[in-house]
Amino acid sequence: MKVMKKKLAVVAGTMAMGLGIVLGGTGVAFASAPAHTTPGTAGTPSCVGQTTAYLAEYPHYLVDISGIGNLASYVNVTVPQLKQVIEDYCAS
Repeated sequence: MKVMKKKLAVVAGTMAMGLGIVLGGTGVAFASAPAHTTPGTAGTPSCVGQTTAYLAEYPHYLVDISGIGNLASYVNVTVPQLKQVIEDYCAS
């Protein structure tokens, strides 16, 4: 489980840095922001749904993947493992 959390943390960090470079370095303006730009807040009722939506949408802007299945493959875990990481994050 720790390995999965570390992998997701690395992916999230890489995505966040990449987005900063893309937005800061190009001067490109977007008409609208992605719907889910942050994961859910741990301990709240909507955490699992918000975090799942964030992970399904957000990577598309940085590494040209979208969807939970594609993200799971990208970080070399199964979808159930990824969902468990989300559950663990939201329970913390």
